[in-house]
Amino acid sequence: LVHKNGMLSDIQKFYYLRASLEKDAAQVIKSFNVSGNNYNVAWQFLIERFENKNLIIYNHIRDIFEHPKIVKESHIDLRNLYDSFTKHLRSLDALGENTQSWDRLIIYIICNTFDDVTRRDWESYQITGDLPTLDDISKFLKQKCEIL
Repeated sequence: LVHKNGMLSDIQKFYYLRASLEKDAAQVIKSFNVSGNNYNVAWQFLIERFENKNLIIYNHIRDIFEHPKIVKESHIDLRNLYDSFTKHLRSLDALGENTQSWDRLIIYIICNTFDDVTRRDWESYQITGDLPTLDDISKFLKQKCEIL
């Protein structure tokens, strides 16, 4: 929003940029003097460093596959599991990945993170069709969290 705002000068954009960055991203432009001339240079450095679509997609997929196992039944852990998978799948969709046909794969991965009680409850859960869908497991997780 700031970058495309024509009412802001480059120096104002640079201040907004610096104020919004942290950790590695802040380090990339730390040595730049705050000036209108350096805004576009700093912006390009950040794009070159962090706008790597392939790496971003890889990181979302890695986080899906490497989600930690839930050791014991917990509404907090189940809610975090649901939120994490939802976030990653939505992000992948936004990046152009067709995750609509990934239901079986994602359900398998999610079920492998379940504790024993939750896995048993899922196996006895009544799904809407022949095969479970992401909607089914989403409803299950929401219901399970409310019960817990």
